[in-house]
Amino acid sequence: MMKILAGQEGVLCHIDDVIIFGKNKKEHDDRLHAALKKIQAAGVTLNGEKCEFNKSQLLFLGHIIKQEGISADPSKTSAILKVKQPTTLTELRRFMGMVNQLGKFTPHLLELAQPLRELLSTKNAWIWGAS
Repeated sequence: MMKILAGQEGVLCHIDDVIIFGKNKKEHDDRLHAALKKIQAAGVTLNGEKCEFNKSQLLFLGHIIKQEGISADPSKTSAILKVKQPTTLTELRRFMGMVNQLGKFTPHLLELAQPLRELLSTKNAWIWGAS
């Protein structure tokens, strides 16, 4: 899909997901029509059951995207809040992956997570507690 729709304005492709956006309904619809023509010309068939059109908001890669802006998916933030205290390096890595995915929504994450990142180093002993 990325090759088929390369260079088209208002199109975002990620693996087999395609998002088409515009400043207004007309721009969106024009871009959608152009994208569908390119897809058809390439001989690609879309699965109608997986297609969604004219959405005012959508969930994409752990983010909620809408006209007002982008925010974190509440299910992702809830999952982070429910994580039990990591007791192994693997659990800490998993937790840090969850946190880093939504890091753009957390001011000063770099500073806040520094003690946890230090625990990820194999040079440091695993000591969980007050510093």
